[in-house]
Amino acid sequence: MSKKRNTSSRSQKDLEVSNHDDEKIVQYSDIISNKSGRETDDMLASMMGLTKTGPYNKWVSITLAVSLGWLGLHKFYEEKYFLTILYACTIGFVGLGVLVDVIALLYKPKYYSIYR
Repeated sequence: MSKKRNTSSRSQKDLEVSNHDDEKIVQYSDIISNKSGRETDDMLASMMGLTKTGPYNKWVSITLAVSLGWLGLHKFYEEKYFLTILYACTIGFVGLGVLVDVIALLYKPKYYSIYR
């Protein structure tokens, strides 16, 4: 027995949604192709309603995370106050949160910014 494939075409509504999504992709790709690096990040962040904080020094964050990370001081330095309280209450997510943060900080540039 051979099975036949169902090769139905897309409905008109699906095509309209697809075309609308393609227009968004084209708009974002125009932004990306016209700008480079940080300008692109800033532009996309402003389109999404995010604000930029920083710059923060990577080595200050790592020092705070290693020495007093269980209290969340490295998160306080990044102005993430809710996470500071959470780290203090959970002793840095039982140390695993601090370890993950230190590894993540090692891969950040010397001065980094955060979008919120």
